[in-house]
Amino acid sequence: MFTETNFDNLLESFEEYTQIRFPIYIPSKRRPGRVLVARQFDADAIPYRIVVEPQDYDLYLEQYPAEKLLALDLNDGGIAYVRNFIKDHALASGYEYHWQFDDNVRSFAIRRNGKAKIARPVNALSFIESVVTSFTRIGGANFSNGAFAFSYDNKSVFALNNQVYCAMLLRTDTKARFRKGIHEDTDYSLQILSEGWSTIVCKRVVMTKTNTMTMSGGNTDSEYAGNGRRIRFERLVAEWPEAKFRLKERNGVWTVTPSRIWGKFPQRPQVAAGV
Repeated sequence: MFTETNFDNLLESFEEYTQIRFPIYIPSKRRPGRVLVARQFDADAIPYRIVVEPQDYDLYLEQYPAEKLLALDLNDGGIAYVRNFIKDHALASGYEYHWQFDDNVRSFAIRRNGKAKIARPVNALSFIESVVTSFTRIGGANFSNGAFAFSYDNKSVFALNNQVYCAMLLRTDTKARFRKGIHEDTDYSLQILSEGWSTIVCKRVVMTKTNTMTMSGGNTDSEYAGNGRRIRFERLVAEWPEAKFRLKERNGVWTVTPSRIWGKFPQRPQVAAGV
């Protein structure tokens, strides 16, 4: 049975996790000199691939060696196309799980005794991988967001069957697909859960990122431009009426109100055989 004790036992040896088993993909568009998460990985000698459009490839090649780049088949296909390309590439390469990192993730930390301490990326990623492979039927996992981590109580170490986003370790062979014109992370998470997989958010392992729509390039200049963000959330509301999402605007940025749908998925991971 998946319990807080299981998780705490893994967390006690956090710094001992140093082996990364699954490939890391970083979708990036028009930000060749600002792939923040790649700086973190370079500092720890962690291999990764930045996934770029053909029109941007030469610009990124000025900053990164070719072995760290992966060119898409077409330009301006949208983030859903990019994420599905990544998933298909990982599946064709035979990986059970794969990482998808937003390029604006800028640091990692571990929370102990109510305080956050900067963590090495290799420890953070290896720990999440160990959690996922220690249990069955986990379709996706990610770090907690540093913007919200302060609000977590010190006793709670994980959240089950919530949304995964920004820094995701995803099961590669799920049926779920990223869909165009919708808030894809939320939609994809709900698809995973509807298949019967679990998701896990590791509350004690934290990532920080720049605020949405504060960096040029990426989705800011394309899919989020104009009313793009609102349109994506409107489709989310329409596609998942049972979630009872409601549109909300704050300081000119559209989002949706929290939903209770996450608590309606009963599935729980089990300890994997041999663990």
